[in-house]
Formats: sequence, structure tokens, C-alpha cells
Amino acid sequence: MVLCGSMVAVVSMALGPACSTPGVPISVDGMLSDWAGVATLASDPSGDASGAFDLTSISATSAGTILRLRLDLSNASVNLQDGNAGDGTLRIEIARGGSSLTVDMRDRSAYLNGNTGNTIHWTNFAWNQAPTFASSAYEVSLDLGPTVGASVGDTISINFSGSDSLSSSASFALTAPAVPDPVGQLGRPANTGMRLASLNTLNTGITNGSRGPRLGRVIAGVDADVYCFCEEYNSNAGQIASEMAGFFSNGSSWNVAKEGDNAIVSEHPVTQVSTGTSSYAAALVELPAGPVFVLCVHLKCCGFVGDSSDNQRVSQAQGVAQLIADFRAGTVSGGALAAYASAPVMVTGDWNLVGSRTPLDILEDDVPGPGLVAPAVRHLVGSETYTWLSSTSSFWPGRLDLMAYSMEGFRRLQAYALDTAELDAGQLAQLGALASDSAASDHLMLVADFALTCKSDADGDGVVNLDDIQNVLFSFGQETDPFACADLDGNGFVDLVDLQAVLFDFGQLCASW
Repeated sequence: MVLCGSMVAVVSMALGPACSTPGVPISVDGMLSDWAGVATLASDPSGDASGAFDLTSISATSAGTILRLRLDLSNASVNLQDGNAGDGTLRIEIARGGSSLTVDMRDRSAYLNGNTGNTIHWTNFAWNQAPTFASSAYEVSLDLGPTVGASVGDTISINFSGSDSLSSSASFALTAPAVPDPVGQLGRPANTGMRLASLNTLNTGITNGSRGPRLGRVIAGVDADVYCFCEEYNSNAGQIASEMAGFFSNGSSWNVAKEGDNAIVSEHPVTQVSTGTSSYAAALVELPAGPVFVLCVHLKCCGFVGDSSDNQRVSQAQGVAQLIADFRAGTVSGGALAAYASAPVMVTGDWNLVGSRTPLDILEDDVPGPGLVAPAVRHLVGSETYTWLSSTSSFWPGRLDLMAYSMEGFRRLQAYALDTAELDAGQLAQLGALASDSAASDHLMLVADFALTCKSDADGDGVVNLDDIQNVLFSFGQETDPFACADLDGNGFVDLVDLQAVLFDFGQLCASW
């Protein structure tokens, strides 16, 4: 079968989309493919740095007074926010007229007009940076309006100090207009077989007398099939089940698998699998759409690449990978779950990836790892991807909470990080929550809707048919959120590979496992 470009357009227009996959603007998510069409603003020689941060190039884009920068470095084994004292630091210096903003990475501070005493907190100028783990390239976003008084049309200068600097300041004009925040869908899409919600509740938040009801409104509002809670240090399974019943007030009964501070919670049958560690809980959840093997993880916090905390996270991820391998082999729980060995696998929770990327690499590897995928999740309102923020900490917001899952058996229909402070009155009423409710924890809730089906079933209706071809053709050639709608292989683009996958499986009925 041959489809030329014009035929793709004609068929797409005739059918119309069953689900839409819009192009994705540059988002600070640590996935840098969306910078491919952005020209380099300035280059710097490799090897000329006095410390660990050796700049090689920077790129810039803007939207209104929001500036986004890409920083490329020669060293991929250093974290921006923390590390060895001998690393030095990297400072970004941005000026407009007589006003300036300096961001000192290792000091974790931002200050105005060269005055280290005139600091401004990250949350006051929309600072966002990714990835949180060590990398050879980073992207940052910040609002120059409340810092240097910038307006659209202004030209700013950008330079660096500390470990490295440019030979001369780079100039950049803020010519692009502001764009409205993209807004997702609170409710479940059609064909959702599992809604999953993941939340670090901040030091036993569910049973906390003042914070629990606030979290409860969000928990009940999203109405998930499966919940993962982290940092439930001082509650037991019975207490969590009781609190959940109170949140919903509809006579619901809840099943809880709890190990350490991690809990997997569902109204549906839950069979716990012992992990032998407080770092993660595991359970088979039998949903009406099919069984799912869920791991709720809370990996070691803090530290930097190569230190003891990072090494502990790596060890914990190896344990998760081994448990998944044992589940696939049918040997967990004495073989009691062997009949479910091919069920889809979900690993979610607070990963704390602030050192190396290795824990995620372990779970994404096909051999010997389980070959999971962990696409970025954007906010319901906006393009940000951070899931942790604090108005008092010196650490800036970061993406600490992730969902990683098997490609076969899951089709992600939508996913978002939920911050009630970003919702309008109508959305809050739909959720049944208050604007301040998400602030009951320092982590945002991740919510994701999946069809339990084969990966070439784009719309998740259980069969590969013309609707799925329609989805691919409508979005053909576009850059997308990985694994969103028509991007079947998760490479961030809707291309011939996706079309071939649908055509190869055309007419098949899909089972979840």
C-alpha cells in the first residue's frame, strides 16, 4: 500500500480526527528534540572552563517575556544544583538596560542588579529547569518581566560567569508574542481502562488532620482506579482504607497494599507482592479491563551524581527491575501469580532523580531491563513538567515524580500533573476542590488514563481499524508528546513507523495481556 503526501492530507481531511495530537511547543521537560529547529545563539570553545561546567553552546527562544534557554556542556557527569565543592559554579547573567538578573546554580540563588542580598525566589519568576539528573544539555525557563522589567520587543544580553563564560555577551530579542497556556482534559477519555493517580503526600499527609481533607478533595475529584501514595510513613493499610472511604463518602471499600511508606490503593482486588524493602510496594491489581502489575516507588532522595544517595537509588532501581523480571518469570509469591506474567507493568511514584539518570536507564533498557517507557507529563494547564516545588526551599522546582510502563498492554490516552492553583473556577468545581488544595503537599499529583490494549491501537477501543489509521494520518509528520495518541513507537514524531504499525496489525482484536 502506497500513500503519498497528498493522499495522506485528503484522507485525513475526509475522515477527521478521532483523537488529536497537536504539535508541541518547546517545553522544559529534559527531552531536547524540540530544539532541533532552533539556531545556536552562541558557541564557546570546549575545554576552556575553570571548573566542572564547560559551556559549548547556548540556544534561546521566547514567548512574551518568558525566556527559554538550552545550555550544552562538554561534561555529562555533573549536576547543576548540587555536587562536589571543587566543581565551582555556573552563573547565568541576563541584563536589559540597567537591570540585571543573576542565577547562581550551585549557590541555588537568584539575585537582582548584582546584589547578592537582593534575592528573588524561584517561584516568583517562574524558574523551571530540566532535567534534574546530570546531563550534557539542560533547558531552563524564566519570566523576565518581574526580574528585569522586560517587555516584548526588548533586546537582552546573556552571559555566564563562574566556571565558564562566553567571549562576549550574546544578544537576544524578545520578539515572539505570549501564547496562552495549553489546557488538558480533567475527565477520562473514551476507552479508558485504567486511571492511575500518583502522589507523594508529604510526611503522612492522608491521615493528617489539616492536610488530609485537602488532599482528599483532589484524590476523590480525580476518581482514579489505582492510587500510588508515597511518604505515608506513619499510617497503616487499615487507616488509609478508612480515610479513602471518608474522602469518597459513597460507601466505597478500598484495598491497600502497603510496604514502607508506599501504598497501592484500589477499589478493585489487590494482591500484594512482598518486595523485602521499604523503597517500593508491589501488587497485582485486577481491573475490569484487565490485570496490571503496579509498583509504587519512593527512591532515595537528595545528593548528586556518583554519591552514596545516587548509588542507593541505582541499587533500588536494580531491585525493581529484578522484581519485574521475577514477575515475568512467574516466580513471585511462590508462583501464585504465574498466570498473570504477561500483564502490563506500571512503575510510578517519587523517583528523586537528582543525581544520575541511571535508575531510569535500568528500567528503560530492554536487556537485561524490562524495557519500560517514561515520557514526560505536562501540567493540566501549561507546558511545565515539574512535579515538586517549594516556596521556601533553595532548590528550584523539578520533575521528581514519573510514570514508567510497558509498551505492550498500555496505550496512554492522556496524562497530566495536577496543580489546583492553576485551575479556573469551572475546573475547580468539576474537580470538587479548592485552589489551595494541591499545596497540602510539596508534590503534585500525576494523573494518567490508559487503554489496556496493544500498542498499535491508537484510540484504545480494543481493535486496530480505520479509526487508528485516521489518527496517524491526521497527525502525520507532527512532533508530539511521546506515546500520545498517534505516536505509537514513542519517538516524539508521527511518521511512517507509526503508520506501518497500524497497517501491520490492521483488523486485529487487542487483549490487554
